[in-house]
Amino acid sequence: MVGNVGGVADAVCTCCGTPADGRAVRLLSHPEVVICSPCLDWLVSQRERRIAGHGSAVRVLGTESVLVVEDVARAVDHYRRLGFAVSTPDAGAAVAERDGQVVRLVHHGGNGDAAAVLVLRVDDADQLASSWRLAGLEVHGPEEVGDGTRAGWHRDADGNVLRFTSPSGRR
Repeated sequence: MVGNVGGVADAVCTCCGTPADGRAVRLLSHPEVVICSPCLDWLVSQRERRIAGHGSAVRVLGTESVLVVEDVARAVDHYRRLGFAVSTPDAGAAVAERDGQVVRLVHHGGNGDAAAVLVLRVDDADQLASSWRLAGLEVHGPEEVGDGTRAGWHRDADGNVLRFTSPSGRR
């Protein structure tokens, strides 16, 4: 059984080591074990796979929008005024969240960014990359991105990027 983290500001996920947020949970039988939302989603997906008998299928757990912006600081101010909670993991990007919906704000950087970016949160980035490669597609990554996540990407024929992520350690 699981329960809310409950006021532990410095808790980190036992699984991936990322800081716990308001959606992290503790195991009731072992309150020292804290599990963040992405790791909990992965755990649930593993149970559902076994129940369904689909041991090799990769599940898409959710999507995120990515908006390419000219000025990240200006975009952060704008989205805060729109009522989004905004964090800035680095100078070139920000994450805006409201009501469980995530919008990534990324500086275009003049590096040939895509017409659009769709982020697929999956339960196994490595397995998805392998299946796309077997289908004859060019896939970049996945690799560790430093926040407890593995990420890779594929560019479609129209220049759109399909980025895929999963919690680290899911190989």
